[in-house]
Amino acid sequence: MSDSLSHAQASENSGETTSLVRQLGLWSAVFMCMGSEIGSGVFLVSSDIASALSSPMMGLLVWVVAGAISLAGALIFAELGTMFPRAGGQYVFLRESYHPLLAFLYGWTLIFVIQAGTIAGLAAAFAKFMSPFFPLTQAGKDVEATIIIIVLTLMNFVGIKRGAQLLDAV
Repeated sequence: MSDSLSHAQASENSGETTSLVRQLGLWSAVFMCMGSEIGSGVFLVSSDIASALSSPMMGLLVWVVAGAISLAGALIFAELGTMFPRAGGQYVFLRESYHPLLAFLYGWTLIFVIQAGTIAGLAAAFAKFMSPFFPLTQAGKDVEATIIIIVLTLMNFVGIKRGAQLLDAV
């Protein structure tokens, strides 16, 4: 068992409380969620969905159903957050509901597969949507996406408040 995992379990067993400092305000959190959902859902997927369906009404039905599923997921996460009010989000939910090993594996998968793929996809989409302003070859778009990832990473490394200010401004 790793030192951090055993320390976390020892903290929980000893009654010690640990928490992250809450630095994001309401609007920064709202804008972060909106940017994630709207940016990836509306701008990247809508044309693919529309071309696969037979009528515009079917497209609206798909969006309504997807919205209802998303709302259900948000309400479930809100309930889980009130049941387990500790830093860690999905990691804590999985650890408490199933097993610490499952939570551990999910955490590493999140870092190296899920989030990495999401970040790369959104950066590539940003580079694609910037092409009318900056016409580049595919290699140039790849470099642009890489630069975007590096700049945003550095902004968030400086501090969450700086990263939030950048997202709020965009």
